[in-house]
Amino acid sequence: MIDKNEYRQHILNKSNWWIANHIIHDEQNDILSTKINAKAVANEYPEDARPLMINGNFVFDKNNHLVITNDDIHAIQPVKSITNTDVVVKQGRYWLCDVALGIKSTTLSYIGVGSGITEPTEDDTDVETIIGARHVYTSRMRTYTTITISAFFQLTENNGTWNNAGVFTAATSGDMFCHSKFVTPVEKTAENTQRVDFDITISI
Repeated sequence: MIDKNEYRQHILNKSNWWIANHIIHDEQNDILSTKINAKAVANEYPEDARPLMINGNFVFDKNNHLVITNDDIHAIQPVKSITNTDVVVKQGRYWLCDVALGIKSTTLSYIGVGSGITEPTEDDTDVETIIGARHVYTSRMRTYTTITISAFFQLTENNGTWNNAGVFTAATSGDMFCHSKFVTPVEKTAENTQRVDFDITISI
């Protein structure tokens, strides 16, 4: 029988506290279990909107929304295209275990987009038919047990029809954590900017 508190302390010493505090002991089956879910949202802004920057840094409001301005409007509501719940892939689950054990020290830092229309599966390791390069995050934050990773794509970046997206630990290669297919295609052109937000929630 595994001692729940002893194991939790072991994980706490080896990894991030949000992993440790959401691993529970199943007394009946003598296993450890947790649930990890993810969801992506693509937020479109018009061509004349631009992200507000101060001293070279993007400005976010208290809800972690990128502040967008233009000549007439100080806050523009994005047009949203919301995905189905993402697939947390096998590679991502293995990576999480490696982080908990101190084997890996990488973090979720990049978002990639692609034009492929195949439904994501847990065996995926990259987006399908990638468009442009993976984009480093512009914001990362944790609210209780939900992590939000955001990347802002400028007018000239990753233009094309986005049908899927994923979160990664590196600009190339690395580990994919989750993979999503957009409910409707996201048309990224030189006439709009996009912010992609991934919410990753750990629950029991």
